[in-house]
Amino acid sequence: MARLQNRALTDSLLERLRRANLPVQLVKEFTDTKPDTINDWLVGEQRPIGIRLLKLMHLLAALGIDSPELEENVTPYGAFLGRLVAFKLVTPEQAQAFLGTGHVQAVYDTAFGHRDPNDAVIKPKQTLEELEKLYSSVLLEAEDALRRKFVREDSPASGQARASTPSAATPPATEGPSRDHFLMEAAQRLGAVLPLARYLVSEKCSPEERAFVREHLGEEGMFELSTLINRLCSERANTMGG
Repeated sequence: MARLQNRALTDSLLERLRRANLPVQLVKEFTDTKPDTINDWLVGEQRPIGIRLLKLMHLLAALGIDSPELEENVTPYGAFLGRLVAFKLVTPEQAQAFLGTGHVQAVYDTAFGHRDPNDAVIKPKQTLEELEKLYSSVLLEAEDALRRKFVREDSPASGQARASTPSAATPPATEGPSRDHFLMEAAQRLGAVLPLARYLVSEKCSPEERAFVREHLGEEGMFELSTLINRLCSERANTMGG
């Protein structure tokens, strides 16, 4: 059962990774994975497992990309423990000691929200409140540092390679499956911008950092982006009004 749940989780995370179009370097460093292996994930030739799957889940969550698994399936204890391991604040073996279990796999099962019910009952040696008191501050700092790094590396001026499946640079001129694919990908990529935009206008991002982003995008780029988004929105408003 847990294996089937893991497969569904992996498929969902990889699909979100493709849509997010993250810098490969960011994914590489956070998950401790070679770029070639990341590409194999994206094209379906390999699948992340264990700690790399856990890191991928918490990388996407920390960047504000929808993570329904953490909200629906994982207990608060499991989610916090997973964040600690993903951000290298504790080792899997230390997390195992927190859980009071003799099997490190129990750490992943707990963090993914699908621990095998046939396992021995886990009796954590440290409560969630105790772990939060010890690690909350440093964990929040680590997550904020990751978001700042994302802002720097996601700039068009950075020239970073992207963790996404290849696509055509220009839309197909005719109707058909290829154009439908392009339009679907366009919608997905626009959606992937939302978490970054939310972060940039939040209190977690300083005015100086926003100025940095505007400078690297350029005034013309900012103006054009605003104009194009407004045109997309006004066309929908006109259609609904008609």
